Amino acid sequence: MLDVLSSEHIRMAWASGIPSRSIYFSLALKNAALPIVAVIGLQAVGLLGGTAFVEYVFALPGVGYLLVTSTIRGDVPIVQGVVILFSLIIVAINLLVDVVYSGLDPRVKTS
Repeated sequence: MLDVLSSEHIRMAWASGIPSRSIYFSLALKNAALPIVAVIGLQAVGLLGGTAFVEYVFALPGVGYLLVTSTIRGDVPIVQGVVILFSLIIVAINLLVDVVYSGLDPRVKTS
């Protein structure tokens, strides 16, 4: 946020007399949120990948536990189904991040 507040377009907005509330919320916060949205998307995918490990270690019933036990048993159709489910969730997370990113940054075009 400090880097964005010291940028040239923010200084120009101050010089133009735009109210500080508008500068902080519509200009600075929008530009400062771009890297945060990208990191949140990466962290969400990482957390999804860690569910198999956590559920198996703590014997929690869930999709991750099902994946590990099916892999140990050699149950290929269940492993394929869980991998497809995880893949669809990852694609949905990436789509959501792209939509939010394009809403925050007008330079990014959705086609």
